[in-house]
Amino acid sequence: MTDLREDPVVTSLPRRRAAAAWLALLLIAGCSGSPDDLARVGRSAITRDDFLVAARGGGLSYTGPPDSAKAQLLEDLVRRELMVQGAVGAGLHRDTLFLDQRARLEDQALRERLLADMGGTRPPVSDAEVVEFHRWRGEETRIGLIYLYTAPLARAARAELDAGIPFEAVAQRFNPAGVLPPNGDLGYMLPGGLIEPIDGVVRSGAPGSVVGPITTEGQGWFIVRIVDRRRRDQAPLEAERAMLADMLRQRKQRAVTTRSITAMKYEYGVALRTGAGQRLVAVVAPPGSTFETQMQPPELSEADRGGILADYRGGVYTLGDAMVDFNRPDQPRPNLLVLPSVENWLEGMALERAAKVEARRRKYQDEPAFQRMVRERSNNMLLEAYYNAAVVPRATITPADVRARYDARAASFIRLDGVRLLTVVLPDSASAAQLMLHVGHAGTLREAAAMAAPEARVREQQVRFPTDDAPWDRLQPAFVGMAPGEYSGPHRVDAGWMVMQLRSKDQRLQSFEDLPESSLRVLEGEALDLAREARLTALTDSLRRVIPVRLWPDRLRRVVWPAPVASAVRG
Repeated sequence: MTDLREDPVVTSLPRRRAAAAWLALLLIAGCSGSPDDLARVGRSAITRDDFLVAARGGGLSYTGPPDSAKAQLLEDLVRRELMVQGAVGAGLHRDTLFLDQRARLEDQALRERLLADMGGTRPPVSDAEVVEFHRWRGEETRIGLIYLYTAPLARAARAELDAGIPFEAVAQRFNPAGVLPPNGDLGYMLPGGLIEPIDGVVRSGAPGSVVGPITTEGQGWFIVRIVDRRRRDQAPLEAERAMLADMLRQRKQRAVTTRSITAMKYEYGVALRTGAGQRLVAVVAPPGSTFETQMQPPELSEADRGGILADYRGGVYTLGDAMVDFNRPDQPRPNLLVLPSVENWLEGMALERAAKVEARRRKYQDEPAFQRMVRERSNNMLLEAYYNAAVVPRATITPADVRARYDARAASFIRLDGVRLLTVVLPDSASAAQLMLHVGHAGTLREAAAMAAPEARVREQQVRFPTDDAPWDRLQPAFVGMAPGEYSGPHRVDAGWMVMQLRSKDQRLQSFEDLPESSLRVLEGEALDLAREARLTALTDSLRRVIPVRLWPDRLRRVVWPAPVASAVRG
């Protein structure tokens, strides 16, 4: 498939099915470089392995006989490749914004690859561990939590608790904004829901106790209040064995990764310079600034951008780097009102830079699989940019298009004016459920109630729509789909549980002029989708006229369908 180092000469884009859904499906595709081509688009091949990767990601949406399903998927992959080559031909791969995004994408991929390597091999989980984990999860514990970035903050919070200040007040004062629920109340937690050693403290601590500060490797300090513990019903061991084993395996892998990251931090000597946090705050949140101004930090001079905030072996982290990271859409910003939060964020960003150095030292960037992943993610960005440039602004609709959508779907726009019902309210759900057991062999709700709840009063009611009565308003869509004689319930009401039988209803088709605004918006959306599909199809057809496409149907017929699991795919 297309490598951005190639430069095919093409002009435009894509197709015929629901445009947005189809585009999302195309973003699944990958590229493996296998020599057994199923198709060739220009100078790029779509291989058997490309096809299998796409089939495993979205093959369930291709229904029908295997040969036709495979042919449709291959056609979509061809169209995807036409789109990518169209984007390159339009010069989108040279756009400054795209190049910046691609650089960030490669950095992110390097970090992901490093973390996967740090996690090590798949850790074993013994049957005894699963049995014990299942036993632990027979109880749940309600806890309060205070999270602190530094040891001095942890000691200060503990001192306030020891002085008799309520836990809730201390939690509100010290917990970073937005990190934990109000008052630090996490509610009831199951074993396995928190990192160690917090999880062990929660599982074994005595109700009423406050434990901590507890340090966690690379993640700060915690103070835990054990509020209450109770038994809980749980599924049998065999029903949960696979899930529990996977949870234990993930916990082990996460622990290995955390230790590796901490070791790398010390190996690379990641350290903030004195006053680094204050320096960043002074730039992005000077005195008198507002939230709006903080969202748009000022431009810095070259001298200011070069100011060093942190050091690591192999590089430095500057104020200019921090401003780039501060504006990254994928990177949460620190709480500028809490200096330890800012310092913790800066250290994390410097550690990211050190991780990139380590990843390149391990030469992940030279691995063919890594190069393919980066190339395909880049192609995905090109696809989205090209679609937004060549399809979205050129697909417009008129009132006639909206009316045409109504004409095609007029039968689905029903207005319900009223219903006549038989209703009965029972005091508990068990009685209501028992009544529902009799409706199948009873002609009316009165007959069913006479068998199951003779003391219950059956009422006849008439409801008109629209109504301000919330319970009836919520049931309106259900009434539209019900036929006279059908039952519904039990429904929770103030007096208990209601069962109802529809006796008759007054409904009619809505004219286009009577449609509510919400229905018109739906029709406009559908009309716009169709316009984009038409533009997509025309654009793909134009690409196909200038880019040669060759298919090998005989090779496609030999591909197994449905696609085998990844372990069964060669190379």
